[in-house]
Amino acid sequence: MLNPYLEKRLYSLPVQPVLVEIDPNQLAATLGQITGLNLPIVSQLPAFGFAAIPPVSPSVIKKINSLPGVRMVHANQVKTIFQLPAPADEWFTTSESRKMLGAEDAFREGYNGEAIKVGVTDTGVDATHPQLQGTEFYSTISWPFREVLDENGHGSHVASTVAGKLYNTPLGVLLK
Repeated sequence: MLNPYLEKRLYSLPVQPVLVEIDPNQLAATLGQITGLNLPIVSQLPAFGFAAIPPVSPSVIKKINSLPGVRMVHANQVKTIFQLPAPADEWFTTSESRKMLGAEDAFREGYNGEAIKVGVTDTGVDATHPQLQGTEFYSTISWPFREVLDENGHGSHVASTVAGKLYNTPLGVLLK
């Protein structure tokens, strides 16, 4: 299936880069089919079933979309955010975000996120953030940036909402 954003704009450009979302159980076979179409895969996140492909025509996007194992084809868009420096003082807790998401209710019901992997695609992550102490980080960023340090603060806020500690206890929004 085509992502609705991409579907609306499919013929607006002669070529455009895409992200292919692949069923993890069919990842190797589907990547093989994509390269069999003489398409290079410029980056991939196997843990999440994503592969990035350089600009291709709408007809090639439709071919990719028809491959078994392809869940969705997304436009590979560059997003920008309003840049503010990370606060120099103490980090804010994520308690308000967690209340809005209902994370504390889920935690009380026994869902604690044990052994769950998540990915945060944002402004980066400050691994020294107090709420993220003891959390494991892994980055496969290869293009165009290699650095994952969060100079804005938003990515650290999102990561600590998902996987951070609240009041020095593990209480993310992850579900078991």
